[in-house]
Amino acid sequence: LRNVFSFGGAWSEGLVLFHRAIEAARRLSDARAEGWNLYRLGVLHYELGTGGYSEAGLRAREAVEVLGRSGELRGRGHALRLLGRATRARGQLADAERLLREAEAVLAEHGHGDDVAIVRASRADLLRLSGRLVDASRVYAEVLTMRLEDPVTEANVRKDLGEIALARDDLSAAQACFAAAEALATPAGARAAASALSPPNCATRAWPSRQ
Repeated sequence: LRNVFSFGGAWSEGLVLFHRAIEAARRLSDARAEGWNLYRLGVLHYELGTGGYSEAGLRAREAVEVLGRSGELRGRGHALRLLGRATRARGQLADAERLLREAEAVLAEHGHGDDVAIVRASRADLLRLSGRLVDASRVYAEVLTMRLEDPVTEANVRKDLGEIALARDDLSAAQACFAAAEALATPAGARAAASALSPPNCATRAWPSRQ
């Protein structure tokens, strides 16, 4: 349902839904459901952008506490990742990196599927957005060796590597990365820009964000 609200732009309906879900979970004393819905509410606030980062951080912090108390450690790991992303978006880079490393440690023990790869890619995003392009490239490359289950995860990583190549004015490498990303994402149903890739258009590519 969050995806429906996100793609449809029905933000207010999504916020109402998750507030109701949290209230229902509290009435039922279901801490696991309360924590996951706090996390999902935080994600929705994060996707609203600049104005939602503070609220996303607050909800993520609540989710970390509730999910930890309930023993839902995979959820706690994801909530820590969201808290790290919201902290990064507010410019607190050192705290964000610490939170993302903590999230990765939790998910390495309690996650499954692409959980660890996703949080590691978020750490690479932080390095990239901090201008540490060499370190970011190294971490993205580590993610690509992790036998990813979801092609969209790999597509986003290859897109991010393309952005690094673009920042270095290596347009041929950027085009190759974007083309590989689109080849993975399009069959999986991820949104991609309709126009063909070419070096002059690389900087304006529209793509779903994992950040």
